[in-house]
Amino acid sequence: MKKNDLISRSAAIRELGGFDDDGRIRDILCDLPTIDPEELRPVGHWYDKGSLSCRCSRCGCKNDRESHYCPICGARMEG
Repeated sequence: MKKNDLISRSAAIRELGGFDDDGRIRDILCDLPTIDPEELRPVGHWYDKGSLSCRCSRCGCKNDRESHYCPICGARMEG
């Protein structure tokens, strides 16, 4: 199992079905901490901005505009 597997809490509770008659497992699942999936997304920045395009610092993708995310690797652009 991966360190940060993301699962759907509601799907896990639904799958429990008859195995959780007293609701204890559901309560445990509901009490588990959540994470923001955006925190798992790689972070990069646009560079080489002086030309007609810019490049992603993560994958080198050339893009004609500075957007919030790289269209190739999906990195969230900061700075």
